[in-house]
Amino acid sequence: MDDHRDNEIQGIDGASHPTGESQGTNTSKKTKFRGPSKGVQAKKPMHLQYNQYGIPDGEWSGEYGKQVGSCAARININVKEYSTLDEHTKKGFWEETKLLFHIIDDPAKRREKYFHMCVAKRFGAFKSRLTRRWITKKEKMPKHQTNDMPWDVYHQITEDDWKTFVMERNKPEMLVRREKASKSALQNKNPHRTGQKGYVRKRPE
Repeated sequence: MDDHRDNEIQGIDGASHPTGESQGTNTSKKTKFRGPSKGVQAKKPMHLQYNQYGIPDGEWSGEYGKQVGSCAARININVKEYSTLDEHTKKGFWEETKLLFHIIDDPAKRREKYFHMCVAKRFGAFKSRLTRRWITKKEKMPKHQTNDMPWDVYHQITEDDWKTFVMERNKPEMLVRREKASKSALQNKNPHRTGQKGYVRKRPE
């Protein structure tokens, strides 16, 4: 799950579709580094819209992306995969999101399935970012965080959590997985270049 391309997510129908979610911005020549999610911030009711592919679209798709990130950030980093998280917590994330965005469940629960898919992908990407910044050192740290440890930047992470995480990520099988993921990433000839807005919200411009 170390692939850094966390801006496109497969639709529930199995096809790859663009989404407004993004893990970073690149609006100038200077790189802007992503820190902890600020969470959803809105001063008026949010009514999320979905496009023909069943993907969040429109005015509130960006806030939806923040909510996905907020949910992912609340999961302990030592949970192996999102799929292993207890159902009560996952259901709570979805119910909270439905209330925030006035989402109505569809009969096939495609919207709920898509939400969990997004959180799973964001959770994996978050753990990959932690690995690249503090373990493999393959990703440059922002100057203002050069001497910071993960628990200084992400306050939901404890020192004990981090020690366990490092031990797990340094296991031989994890090293093999990271190497395989790195080689796979190098094969990507069309990396995401649209910044935080993504393809869907960038297209009207």
